[in-house]
Amino acid sequence: MVNTEGLPPAAAALVGCAVSTGYGAARNLGEVRRGDVVVVLGVGGIGVNAIQGSRVAGAARILAVDVNADKEIAARKFGASDFVLLPRGLDASAIASVSRLQPAHRSMS
Repeated sequence: MVNTEGLPPAAAALVGCAVSTGYGAARNLGEVRRGDVVVVLGVGGIGVNAIQGSRVAGAARILAVDVNADKEIAARKFGASDFVLLPRGLDASAIASVSRLQPAHRSMS
């Protein structure tokens, strides 16, 4: 149990939702396994927890992708092995090319 005394309810709800959604996406929906290569698009609250879930699952390589260079610190802190900075305004085909960096692709969508 985590002591949430003094934590505003809105912040607690946001943290609780981001952790369970991101971590659960990696572990349950994505079924990340030891040795997998994972690409996480977006390093916000959900993304960092998808990174964390992938790390706990034993992913061999975790590529974090974001348009904000400041997100690299959080991505690496939560377990990303690589960080890809994408310029804003790229179309979907450019973003999809990042996923081709992994040898076997399993979509979580």
